[in-house]
Amino acid sequence: MKTIKIIKSIVGLTAILIIVGVVSAMAVFLTLPEGKHIAIGEPQLEITSESLITNIERILPKKHGQAVIKVNKLDMSIPVHLSLRMIVICIALIVAIYAGLILDIIRKIIGDIEHNSPFNIKNISRVKRIGILVCFAPIFEWFLHVIFSFWLSGYLAIDGVKLVFESGLGWPVFLLGLIITVLGIAFEQGRKLQEENELTI
Repeated sequence: MKTIKIIKSIVGLTAILIIVGVVSAMAVFLTLPEGKHIAIGEPQLEITSESLITNIERILPKKHGQAVIKVNKLDMSIPVHLSLRMIVICIALIVAIYAGLILDIIRKIIGDIEHNSPFNIKNISRVKRIGILVCFAPIFEWFLHVIFSFWLSGYLAIDGVKLVFESGLGWPVFLLGLIITVLGIAFEQGRKLQEENELTI
């Protein structure tokens, strides 16, 4: 039970950190001066024009020893204004709610374990639900990136340059979600077999 208490504390602390992080980020973002430029890590600008790459590389230092400077992706900064504040706050809230939903399901599972009922029907369903949510996390991330990139493309129209982003989650997270879902299905099958054996006896 000591391990369960530690996990419960970690889940509670994670939830608090998410809330504090989102509220702090929103407060900072809302108080930024209008027109102040902020760096955007994702998406990046990818240069697709060879002539533009050549022109930029021409003004860069020449190679020194084994080091060669290549230009293909650029970071950018954009000015703070109302629509940027709104879209960033909305994305932050959506991500926080998504993470909070997963943590709430874990909290309920822990609650049932504390009451000596770990393999009940509700918990099995919750495990599968967590697996599905984790599986969809990379897709959800991609969807948010597409929305932000679409909004950002209205402000950036440069020939030979396009917006690109790299997934921070990707296949490892999808596979983790798949494993959790399979475990949930295995628990479900195990419970059914147990019930059938009890009926036979």
